[in-house]
Amino acid sequence: MPASLPRRLWCSCTIIDFLAGKVRAADCEKIWNQARNRELEIVVSTLAMGEVAKLEGQTDADAEAKIKQFFEERWVVPAAYDITTAEKVRDLVRRYGIKPIDAAHIATAIQHHIPLLETFDQEMIDKVNGKEGNPLVAIRNPRYDGPPPSPQQPLPLAESGPAAPSA
Repeated sequence: MPASLPRRLWCSCTIIDFLAGKVRAADCEKIWNQARNRELEIVVSTLAMGEVAKLEGQTDADAEAKIKQFFEERWVVPAAYDITTAEKVRDLVRRYGIKPIDAAHIATAIQHHIPLLETFDQEMIDKVNGKEGNPLVAIRNPRYDGPPPSPQQPLPLAESGPAAPSA
């Protein structure tokens, strides 16, 4: 895949909620379609490949099939969790007081120069957003940043109040 595509890292909770079809992950479907259309890449820590193990409301067999398919898609890019990443994890845990597993996703984004980490973990957002990395890693809830509707697409009608009296 061309390295020039925009990249965003999804943490395990984002992947789990997306695969489980959670309402709060609604923008993930649009992001997923952008990745499928080669408009961006979704990067995942190889650690997430073990952490994502169950999906609420699904049998283990169904969950495993969905999880396996997710990680095998060509627009999902695995990022290695190695010794350098592990050392950064320890540093982040000490400095920000976050859980090691959360620090692992942040450290992966830092190590691989991924400028955006999408998560539903508010503690990660509150404590580390924009404070680490080169470039600084923005940490936020998954958000579709796609293009505005083209002129050919109908725009939604504005809500109107009561009809004006006719003359």
